[in-house]
Amino acid sequence: MFGLERPHRFGRREILLAPFGLYAYPNSQCSREDIQDIVRQLRSLDTIAFGWQVRYDHGVLARLLDESGLQRITGATRVLYLDRPYELIFSRFTATARKLVRQAERKGVVVRQGVTRDEVSAYYSIYKKVISERASWGLIYSESMFVEMLKLKEFVTFLVAEVNGEMLAGGWLIRDGNSSHFWECAMNYSYKHYFPYYALINSGIRLACNDGLETFNFGAAASPSIDQFKSIWGAKRLEYWSFRWWNPIWTFVSRACGSISRIGVGSRGR
Repeated sequence: MFGLERPHRFGRREILLAPFGLYAYPNSQCSREDIQDIVRQLRSLDTIAFGWQVRYDHGVLARLLDESGLQRITGATRVLYLDRPYELIFSRFTATARKLVRQAERKGVVVRQGVTRDEVSAYYSIYKKVISERASWGLIYSESMFVEMLKLKEFVTFLVAEVNGEMLAGGWLIRDGNSSHFWECAMNYSYKHYFPYYALINSGIRLACNDGLETFNFGAAASPSIDQFKSIWGAKRLEYWSFRWWNPIWTFVSRACGSISRIGVGSRGR
């Protein structure tokens, strides 16, 4: 189980268990008492808020967190079960997916593992360009964070799709126990007719099969069109759960300070 702590003034903190759209699960089988003890430690006076994201197949943990009185938000992700050899999994992609994977191969797209900082920088240039062309974007990560992730070789795989040495797209796979999570990706849309995303995903699925993993998790879909794209690989739509808690003391203080601030602005305006 892992998370990020964001420090605030006066020794306060926010905690996000399993950031980046991933999940948090204790290493050992936890009892109700264990989960209650973890939640009790998180609900400390110095904690402003915390979040705990639970994977689609950890329903027991979700039920135990429900009992703790946390707010639950249900989301959906797409998961491909790797319960047969890669060739049989490939045969169950839709005809369109199989066709475009083969077209990418015929066009000379090669997928390999990125291992250098320069390759991360090339990917980050593509990533920034994609963000600049979108009206809105969620979390924007720093280049230094991707560089640090590259060092986590046991858990993180950075794939690049290229033609004649030119990077067309990149994608990040994070190993989550018995699952491979397709976490983040970006493509140079000037080369979209090479279908690099299809090559990346197909290679990621093949790697997960070779590693003996049980599932390939495409992640949550931000829109119906993205969800449709993820479905063409034979991935099932499954629920996952996010649990949230806000410290009532700091919530009250924040609201009170906001009210005082608004009153002060109004007084100065008279």
